[in-house]
Amino acid sequence: MKSKLTYIGQLNGFWKFYDDNKDKINTSDITLYMVLLRYCNKIGWKETFSVNPYIMDEMCPLAINTYYKSLANLHKLNIIIWDKGKHNVSNQKITIINFANSLANSLANSLANSLANSLANSLANNNNTINTYSDPFLFSESVNKETTHAPDKKDLNYFITFFEQRNIQKKEAEKFYYYYEQTNWKTKNGNNVENKDAAAQNWINRIEENEKEKSSGKKEKNYEFNTEILKDPNRLKFK
Repeated sequence: MKSKLTYIGQLNGFWKFYDDNKDKINTSDITLYMVLLRYCNKIGWKETFSVNPYIMDEMCPLAINTYYKSLANLHKLNIIIWDKGKHNVSNQKITIINFANSLANSLANSLANSLANSLANSLANNNNTINTYSDPFLFSESVNKETTHAPDKKDLNYFITFFEQRNIQKKEAEKFYYYYEQTNWKTKNGNNVENKDAAAQNWINRIEENEKEKSSGKKEKNYEFNTEILKDPNRLKFK
């Protein structure tokens, strides 16, 4: 049975593909793919849709040459199908390859093999390892129970709920999630983000601090006061 496109299904499939092909895909390709998913979501998850490069330019932060290079690379990697149309402008069409349909059979076989191998290893290694399965759609692996923590499964929907419970708009949750997805959940210093909830809370704290500064108008008042002093130097004289 053919599966429908979904945000979570495509993101899971894309990041699995990225993990296996890091040398073939760059940050510009990732950015463009996220923009295409966002546009596809806006039009109701049609797998094939027409695109106007001038409209895409408003949604995509990439330069036009980089935009076309990334389209070509995503097409080459069979992540999308790009029908260039006439002169790369009119009648362009893009088809989003459904990861759920393209990977379902291979993943089912891989999962079955992984389960069998993990069970055999656990019996042979005197309980030194445990079988830990993350999202079964993505991967299975055997890990050491003394040194490895369970993988963090928190996705976009989790953080949308996290932000909305704190009265922060959904778009801020999306900004937070896609920012860290593109950095592979690393800080500016290159360190792994160990606690995603803490990172989300820090993001929210910065938003609230900015809102307080805007509403208080303290900076503007200080500026006006200093300006008045400069206008009347006599105020600085002592009698």
